[in-house]
Amino acid sequence: MADDTIYMSEKENPPRTKEEYSTLTITVSINGEPKNDRTCKSASLKMPMPLVEKIEGPFNENNKLIDEMEVDKTYVFKATKFKESTFTPIKHIWFAEQIDDGKITDLEYKKGENPYLDDNGVVCFKYTVKECKKVRIYAYVAKPIKSVSIEKNVINFPICVDRFRMPGLNNEGTDIAHDLTYGKGENTTKTIYLTNTIEDFKESYINGPFFTSSLSNKNDKFNKAYYTKEEIYNIDYDIKWYYHLIEAPVDGLEWILSKVFDWPEGISAGAVIKYFNEHYTDEQLFAGFENLVTAYMAKGELELNIKDMIARFKKNVGGVYRSSILNKAIENHPSTLQYCREVEDYIAEKLKNDNGKLSELIENEIDFNTRKGRENRRAKGKTSTRKNKKNEEIFFMRPQFNSFNDLIEGQRIALNDIWATNVEITDYKIEGDEYQIKYNVTLWDHFGLDLPDMEKYFNLIGRARAIFASWFTLQHLRGYKPFITHIQFSKEFTGKLSEGKYERNK
Repeated sequence: MADDTIYMSEKENPPRTKEEYSTLTITVSINGEPKNDRTCKSASLKMPMPLVEKIEGPFNENNKLIDEMEVDKTYVFKATKFKESTFTPIKHIWFAEQIDDGKITDLEYKKGENPYLDDNGVVCFKYTVKECKKVRIYAYVAKPIKSVSIEKNVINFPICVDRFRMPGLNNEGTDIAHDLTYGKGENTTKTIYLTNTIEDFKESYINGPFFTSSLSNKNDKFNKAYYTKEEIYNIDYDIKWYYHLIEAPVDGLEWILSKVFDWPEGISAGAVIKYFNEHYTDEQLFAGFENLVTAYMAKGELELNIKDMIARFKKNVGGVYRSSILNKAIENHPSTLQYCREVEDYIAEKLKNDNGKLSELIENEIDFNTRKGRENRRAKGKTSTRKNKKNEEIFFMRPQFNSFNDLIEGQRIALNDIWATNVEITDYKIEGDEYQIKYNVTLWDHFGLDLPDMEKYFNLIGRARAIFASWFTLQHLRGYKPFITHIQFSKEFTGKLSEGKYERNK
């Protein structure tokens, strides 16, 4: 025969038995002609099964064994041990793949490329990884068997390593976040999203894209009026004794003349809102809102940012707000840098404990701010080296911008307490004990108010009372849509597999 290539018909392969030798029916191509009834003959051969006893890999371009593979990268698998046979291994060994526990499929052979013999005469196959979570590679002659295969996890960048809460949903992840509701003081139901809708939102957030138009109030198809006029007008301060501490000092301060200059002093937040709703137009409330905020709660570029945010609120379009000015102010803020250090400590600790395997870092769920969510975070090790009064390690969850400097510079009015976070590793290089990681941080917040915001003590402080009463009136009694704020930036760090979070913080 000019060409002794052996084609094995899958249905002619006998089932596996425990016998050492089995009879295998094969079809042989004669003179290299295409396989068909005229040109092929059948023959029965006895051979040890399996012929291939061992497969090794994957090896990277430096011929180093690795634990995990990356999508679109090429690795080498080697058939390194055989039973004695008359077959020539390079001509008769097949390689197959099984993706995510699916069907076992023969890999495509390219003449002169796959399979091939390396310098040591070992049968090799170059395999390019497809998009999946894991893959099993087989090397065989008669039939692929699990004992002569290798399964590896597949890393498809970016990989999520942390999700705290979700933009648009409440602490529990059961319905809308109340600071994203809006209306005219007439609600029809306290349930905005049905359970199946919530589950669809969560699935979309985990698998991408990050948000939907409905969650950001854009192209809205939901009725999102949550508070009634009666509830709003009855808002009072949650800690009454604060009033007596604050009233005297603030009465002595000189405030600029606001666009909303005529408003009652010394009464509840609900009464102020009622007065504003009955006495001022939308234009007057927006003018007063911007006038006071830019005078006391923002300066420099962040003054331009808050003006843009108020302008979007006035357009009543909902959606997602992005600003290069805000992004720049937040990326290297001390609170952000502390948060990023603690994220990096968590990643380092996991890599140390799992021998550098990224797959152990992959996050497939959302940790909501509930008792169960916090227990999950503690079980996953999502804690910092900082400790509370109970000597428990504090969770890293999100950066906060609530200092006095944040108040006067403009971070606090724009964001204050970040609502949700998402951290993804985008690149990972490891050489020996040392590694380099690049990652993206996404911060989400809601530019809107809920009823508890109006119960807090800052509503007692002079013109701050007018700022938040104007805002709340526009949102919940005039129907202006709040929106989601989006901040994203990239970071990178280096580390050693021998050093986890405690070693890094010594």
